Amino acid sequence: MSLGFKRAGIDVLCAFDLMKPAVEAYNRNIGYHAVQADLTNLAFHGPSIAAMKPDIIFGGPPCQDFSPAGARTEGERANHTRVFAMYVCIASPKWFVMENVQRARHSKA
Repeated sequence: MSLGFKRAGIDVLCAFDLMKPAVEAYNRNIGYHAVQADLTNLAFHGPSIAAMKPDIIFGGPPCQDFSPAGARTEGERANHTRVFAMYVCIASPKWFVMENVQRARHSKA
């Protein structure tokens, strides 16, 4: 998603991923502003993200718990969608974009 926003002329300030290989690939291919972090810790990361005053927050919470290719059981990863929504509320951007699979719309998470 960052590449698409970057190509559209949007200045991407920061990116986060839990997995180190994903952060390394992002920094190698997109730019050096990805950080390895567990964003489920809202109390720790929320204030610093809000302080950036982003115009847009975009992201894709893990989709494995919603995907028709998976076991179709909503486990802990399904709650990351709620965490994403909390960051949107904390930072109050003008816009947000959340990418996920279709089944996420019907989640009870």
